[in-house]
Amino acid sequence: MLDETYTLLLSALAITSVELGERSESSRLVSVVIFPEDLEEEAWQLFKQYADKEFTTDFTSFAEMRADIWEAFTTDYHFEQAGYQRLLK
Repeated sequence: MLDETYTLLLSALAITSVELGERSESSRLVSVVIFPEDLEEEAWQLFKQYADKEFTTDFTSFAEMRADIWEAFTTDYHFEQAGYQRLLK
């Protein structure tokens, strides 16, 4: 998710984060996906369910994956906490 990439870069290199955002918006290789309302609602329900965790923006990913995706190409341990298999450790 681009928002997590922006946040990570912002904490380390603010100029790089802004530059990445601007280049992403004008790129033909990057697509911005607007989530349907029902997916946003499911993400909100997951947010409330896992209120004791620090998942940040992962809930939308979890809602999207919930039906039939159980592996995540990520180093983010939050995916394991939510019951998914993290492929990068």
